[in-house]
Amino acid sequence: MKERWIRKNWEYRDVYREGEKQVGKIVIVYTYNRGGETRRYGIAVSRKIGNAVIRNRIKRRIREIIRSHLYQSEGNYDRVIVARKAIIHSSYQDILLECKALIERSGKS
Repeated sequence: MKERWIRKNWEYRDVYREGEKQVGKIVIVYTYNRGGETRRYGIAVSRKIGNAVIRNRIKRRIREIIRSHLYQSEGNYDRVIVARKAIIHSSYQDILLECKALIERSGKS
């Protein structure tokens, strides 16, 4: 469903500028209360992380975490999950636990 995802560059910028930032070793989670009807997610993986194959693998993992675990969370927030360099050597379970912990820490789960 397209309405679940942040697509536009200006939407990412709004979340970065106005949102609350939670920093972990593997990912950074930005949370922004935009007051909409649904929660939306965005994924950002820098070219510094690796080549296209590695970046796409990371995005697939994060997308699956969002679909299976995080999208059931309460609240109508925009969230952007930004991958950090340590994600390359992290397991799926490590990424999942850190994403959940950072969202809970923001107090907006």
